[in-house]
Amino acid sequence: MSNINNGYTGGQMFMAFLGGALAGAAVAALTTPKSGPETRHMLVDYAGQGKEMASRLPEASRLASKAAKETFSETMESGS
Repeated sequence: MSNINNGYTGGQMFMAFLGGALAGAAVAALTTPKSGPETRHMLVDYAGQGKEMASRLPEASRLASKAAKETFSETMESGS
C-alpha cells in the first residue's frame, strides 16, 4: 500500500492547508485596489476571524476525535 500522506499526520496537513489559506488571503488583501485604512481594517478583521477559528480548533478536534473513537468502537462491536 502506498503512503499517500508521505508520513504527515492529518493535523499537520490541516495546519499546512490553513497556513496556505491565510497566506493567500493576506496576499489577496494586500494587492486589492483599496486605500491604506480600508486595507488595514480588512486585515484586522481577518486576523480576528483567524484568532476566533484557532480558539475553536482544539474543541472541534476533541469532538471529532471522540466521534471517530465511538464510530470505531461501534464498528468493532458489530463486526462489520
